[in-house]
Amino acid sequence: MKRNTCFPSLPEFTSLAAGHSHVPVCREVVADLDTPLSLYRKTARGPYTFLLESLEGGERWGRYSIIGLDPLLVFCQRREQVSVIKAGRSDIWQSSLDPLDQLQELLSAFSPAPVAGLPAFYGGAVGFLAYDVVKKFESLPNNARDDTGFADALFMVPGLLLVHDNLKNTLVIVALVPVAGESDLEGCYGRGLEMIDRLL
Repeated sequence: MKRNTCFPSLPEFTSLAAGHSHVPVCREVVADLDTPLSLYRKTARGPYTFLLESLEGGERWGRYSIIGLDPLLVFCQRREQVSVIKAGRSDIWQSSLDPLDQLQELLSAFSPAPVAGLPAFYGGAVGFLAYDVVKKFESLPNNARDDTGFADALFMVPGLLLVHDNLKNTLVIVALVPVAGESDLEGCYGRGLEMIDRLL
């Protein structure tokens, strides 16, 4: 992959930090030799990663393929047990609340700054709700046997995204850098660039 441009600039990053919890630091590279799947296979490490395709309507090919890595937050609910991994710390508690309400509460402080040049989705929660979660929304009998061991809800917020533009054959690597409460924004910007450099 050939290096191209980094954005936003440090002054733009500093300006965007006001009023946001995270600011994307991005580098665009030419990606004409890689497919989204080959990129995913090269970069996905650990249990919490994804490859998301951006098909709309009746399209056959989506413009963007988005790979999510290095979670900032992982939310998992299995029956009444909720676990959250955030900043390397794991918390577990019991709750019978709707998993989407709990996730929304966790994400209430997540406010990534908008950066020109990125697709509509460049960070946020990605995951799934299992079929039986409908019992949290509708009054249904709860007599199904749990024989799979799968989570009822599992979502992650990636700290690093690879956005493959299938039209332009480019890849934008996005590091979502936490800035809330930070005084050394230049250091934050540098950490974002380091995250990207480690991937390249």
